[in-house]
Amino acid sequence: MPQFRLIDGPSVRQGRLQIKFRDRWRSVCTKLTNWTSIDISTACRSMGFNDGGFWKWYRRNNDTYPFVMPFPKCLSNVSSLWNCKGFNNPNLIPLSENLCQGEDDIGIRCWGTPVFLGWQKHWKGLQIFSSSSQYVNSDPDMVALHQESTSRLEFIDILYAGYDGSTKNTTAAIWIEGIPPIMNGLRIERSARDGIHLEKPTGPVVIANSTIRNNRGHGIAVMNTTDGRVFINMTTITGNYGDGIHYREGYDTSWYHTISDNGSEKDLLIFQDNRKPRLDMCIEHKIPENFFFPHLIQAKLTNGTVIDSNSASPCWMIVSLPARLLYTYSIQFMAISNENDENLDSETRLIICDANVNFDGCDGERYRIPILNRILPQTISFRSTGQPIYLSLEHIPSGLSGQVAGDINLVFRIHASVTDKAFYGLNITHTLIANNTGNGIWAQDIRERTTLTNVTILENQGEAGFLVRDGAADIWINASQINDNWGDGINVSYAGGSVTINGTIISRNKWRGCAFHQNTSSPYLPLYQEIIIKGRPSNNIFYLRTQIVDNAWGGILIGNFCIPLSKNIQPKILISWTELIGNRHHASVEIFACQKIGMASTIVDFTGNRIEGGLGVGFRMEPAVNTITIISSNQFIANNNTALIIRNARYPQLYNLPAQVAISKNSFKFNIGQSIISIGMVEDSQVQNLTFNQQNEVRENRVINPFPYLNPRSTPYAALVVSSSNVIINRNCFKNPQATYEIGSELAEHAKWIDARENNWGHPRPELFMHRIFDQFNRYTLAAIEVNPFAAVCNQRRPHITTVQQYYRLFRKDSEPYILGGTIWENQDLGKGLYTVMDDLNIVPGARLTLSPDTVLQFNNGLGMLVQGELVRAELHSSDEMVKFTSTPFILPHPPNIRLVDENNNTEVLAGRLEVYANNQWGTVCNRSWTKELALLACNQLGLIMDPEYFENWQIFPSSGELPIVMDNIRCEENEYDITLCRHNDIYHNIAASCAPTNVV
Repeated sequence: MPQFRLIDGPSVRQGRLQIKFRDRWRSVCTKLTNWTSIDISTACRSMGFNDGGFWKWYRRNNDTYPFVMPFPKCLSNVSSLWNCKGFNNPNLIPLSENLCQGEDDIGIRCWGTPVFLGWQKHWKGLQIFSSSSQYVNSDPDMVALHQESTSRLEFIDILYAGYDGSTKNTTAAIWIEGIPPIMNGLRIERSARDGIHLEKPTGPVVIANSTIRNNRGHGIAVMNTTDGRVFINMTTITGNYGDGIHYREGYDTSWYHTISDNGSEKDLLIFQDNRKPRLDMCIEHKIPENFFFPHLIQAKLTNGTVIDSNSASPCWMIVSLPARLLYTYSIQFMAISNENDENLDSETRLIICDANVNFDGCDGERYRIPILNRILPQTISFRSTGQPIYLSLEHIPSGLSGQVAGDINLVFRIHASVTDKAFYGLNITHTLIANNTGNGIWAQDIRERTTLTNVTILENQGEAGFLVRDGAADIWINASQINDNWGDGINVSYAGGSVTINGTIISRNKWRGCAFHQNTSSPYLPLYQEIIIKGRPSNNIFYLRTQIVDNAWGGILIGNFCIPLSKNIQPKILISWTELIGNRHHASVEIFACQKIGMASTIVDFTGNRIEGGLGVGFRMEPAVNTITIISSNQFIANNNTALIIRNARYPQLYNLPAQVAISKNSFKFNIGQSIISIGMVEDSQVQNLTFNQQNEVRENRVINPFPYLNPRSTPYAALVVSSSNVIINRNCFKNPQATYEIGSELAEHAKWIDARENNWGHPRPELFMHRIFDQFNRYTLAAIEVNPFAAVCNQRRPHITTVQQYYRLFRKDSEPYILGGTIWENQDLGKGLYTVMDDLNIVPGARLTLSPDTVLQFNNGLGMLVQGELVRAELHSSDEMVKFTSTPFILPHPPNIRLVDENNNTEVLAGRLEVYANNQWGTVCNRSWTKELALLACNQLGLIMDPEYFENWQIFPSSGELPIVMDNIRCEENEYDITLCRHNDIYHNIAASCAPTNVV
């Protein structure tokens, strides 16, 4: 396998330069230094090409690994970059991930005679250009035709092809332009470039029962197809130097002809290569029934056309087939030109509906598709009801003009099938795609449905096993396995569509299991926005299980898809019966909400899933806005972090964005974290609410105090932490013996209260559980939690609602008379003595606390007193003895893996050089990417606090000491509390080569 590659380019000879070093592909950052022509030529020779040159700079991608090489210092006679002077000592090459921020990666292109070992033995291969074709039936009912090549390639071995001696350059083993032949039983190995390359195919592609492996380019490359319908079945694609399958749909610009008109440019749609439309629906309105599908249709509405708002559109048509069968129609958009000014209030839409009884109007609208200039909607498929289909191009002119202000020209194809088969672009079934240097499957600019069925995608080294870039389409992944890939399992970044994953295993990928993002900059228009992940219901053993297991950077990541209300699209995220087990570092499920005004609310339905054994958060949606969310009947088991976070407290500016969240019937057991559940909306928001009810079972979890030397002020360590009062907690079950508190208030609003009534707290009597509630009783700044009445038993239907019966918590127990803390409800007297205050003292109005002379109140750190009633000193006998308020004596803690050291190597200090025990050795921390958040975490871990405005002393720089730098570029997640265990760069990343010994924290 290669040690160098070019990615993110049009071919394996052109793109971003990457080097495989220490088990990762790393992009080359030159630190804004131009490589010499000899350096670039050497890089091309390293990949088996003769020569090359600089192409362009690439913006760095997030979550990628740099390889910093400003000066390779290559000589003209070396064959590999590893033989250059700059590469002599691998330990001196900087690799830290925080290098090259704001700087670009180098992109090069290579050409010429290949120079890899044995290239002289390679031959050209097969090339097929514009082969003869015939029309054949597309389905048994003979309503549709397609072109099929009269050639066939079957049972052929093509070995060591790919060198074109006439051009002295590499080519594909099979190069096809035009309509491709059916390919069956091929064996293509060790080509000097791609295995199969199809350039602008204009008909269906069928590749079956073939083996394509160990080629020096892509396994199969389909470039700029304007037809789609690529079917790959029972094929093995392994060990190729590029992507296993590289599929790119073409935006067919040959339709457009730009002309100048009075100083401005406009588009004309032109027809060539016998691509004449069957009709212009603004002139004719019906196609004869004896014409075969597909139909190429034009709708041309010219500038100046008068539009009567009281009459039907002049552009309409009827599509009819015999009514005896239910047909599946697909609309494929080829070109769109709309010269109306986008800044005006005119609208143009294509209406698709069932025809009325007179076949001249609409009866039951199906789609209303915006027609925007050069923006192609996704291909849509729908079943007929036996009635003809009515299509209408409707235009609403701007203002009161009543006329079309610019030419509108629309070209689309109508496909039909009787077999209930939707039109697809890429369809892969029963195929193995493994060990390719690039991605398993790269799909770009897709508009038609992309389907994977029983596909195995293993150990590919690109950004993802299945990577989608741009377009708008539906994606179906069924009964497949996507495992052990070097990047994400699935990564989709496009305008939108419907993504369905069913019965699929996604496991052990080095990045995320699945990642979905929205890209609105590409010229495509989605008509849906859905992400659906389904597994096997517990009551049906015949369904396949969907498992997202043991992925290094988390399970499912869903970006913030923002859909304006004007588009009439309801975004949906439906995840049900899915098993998310053992995912690490990031959340098992993380959903980012759209944070803009005027956007549609996303429906999130997370039901019947199991999240188990994760090292990151179980489910996180922070903030939860512009959403209607249901989280029901899930199991959160044995996660080593907070199981559920839905929390808006950090985003008070989003108070005006709506949110409705319902959490019910879930089980939270055996989890370990600072909290098990953290919920809350924006306080005082009138459009946000959250309900936590219907017997959520929060039991047998262990809540840890990450900083045992410090008392929490406003963030308690409890099984359930609540951060706002617009939350209702009702009829749930709590019993967590390994937690100090069952529920805690995080709302710093003294006058507010949180509704937590009618819950079962694990005990039938209040004196057994009231001390396990952390609220205003413990910290006077917090809101109170109302638990009266409570449920005596854990049964939602028969909870035995019981009142607290005037029970209240005591600030002083008879068993511990010198330990104080809590609310003082009535007049109390304290005799002389030393008292330790463990919680805030809060004297309510009407109550009095009387202190005897020589009384000492020692407050633990972070605690204080609020006097709303009276605080008096007893004067029964005159005395000169004082009443003292002081803090408990401070003893500097000494954690086992972190310490502060001064210039004399003294560790009994509060300021100095930070030293950590990481990766089995003591060392220092590079200060290049040190932040106040990291400083605060380190201080808290040391049992200290910090002023965030002055987290470093810029007048005194610590000495570097004698220890090596062992940590750099530290990235701690929200709930991580041990800085030595946070993700970071270490000696393995050559941090000594990028961080000077004196640059320590």
